[in-house]
Amino acid sequence: MFAGQGLVAAAAAQAAPSGGVTPTAPGPNDVFNEGANCTFSWTPDPSGVWKQTDVELMTGDNFNMVFLTTVASFDGTDASLTSFSYPCPEVEPNSAIYFYQFSSPAALGSLMWTTRFAIADAQGKVTPPPNSTQPNGQAIPWGTGKLADPSKAVPEPSYLVSGGSSSANSTTTTTTSSGNADSTTSSGASGTTTATNVTVTATATATSSAPDDTAASSPGGDSTPVVTVTQTQTSSGSSTPTSGTSGSGNGGNGSGSGTNDANGAHAVHASWSQAAVALGLTAAVFAVAL
Repeated sequence: MFAGQGLVAAAAAQAAPSGGVTPTAPGPNDVFNEGANCTFSWTPDPSGVWKQTDVELMTGDNFNMVFLTTVASFDGTDASLTSFSYPCPEVEPNSAIYFYQFSSPAALGSLMWTTRFAIADAQGKVTPPPNSTQPNGQAIPWGTGKLADPSKAVPEPSYLVSGGSSSANSTTTTTTSSGNADSTTSSGASGTTTATNVTVTATATATSSAPDDTAASSPGGDSTPVVTVTQTQTSSGSSTPTSGTSGSGNGGNGSGSGTNDANGAHAVHASWSQAAVALGLTAAVFAVAL
């Protein structure tokens, strides 16, 4: 049994947001096996602002979130796109200490998070989170994981990197392309990643130095691709979203003003610059779902 942690909005410190992509899954008891499909879902942005939405795999405690790799990019305003699946990466340890971060260059002051979920080994085995309490003493289990092969990490979007620029260059190929990377670019990924009503374009990104706050080293020629989701009338594959069965998010599965009726998830739409402060307020606590 795993604890899911949801960052609830500090209502007194921050006004409720208008618009934005709202994560809805995974939930606190969701477990995904390495090599199988990892799935997440969301509610599209009704305001039309989050056209470029990026999703990053994260780990760490509530005050020191650690970037691992970027897993997807899509049009967050497209009402037909609500879920996405990709091959679960191999991680260490296999535990309920991972979560997704949703970001957009059009909303630099806002980030969205899902709940913590478990990435198990190929046989479905997991271990308890290494830490039982947060740095501030709250009884919320957590841990800091890493990719088993850090060279497969894809850098975080440039707008999230300190200084507003990234050392990574990228190329885009179709899902049937393949190739070898040099010191600055890489391409790869064959086959079609499953997603609802979408086709997938694989974008492999390499860099000579990883972001300062990542747990991954510089990606090499075997880089895991960032997948860009685009709508098409001839979609390939189908996803297995867990929408409606999951719990609260790490940062909340939802927008800043509301709850997910299916799982009681509290909503959040926090300013990144205020996140650490908000987390320390009584009004901004982490909910534990067992």
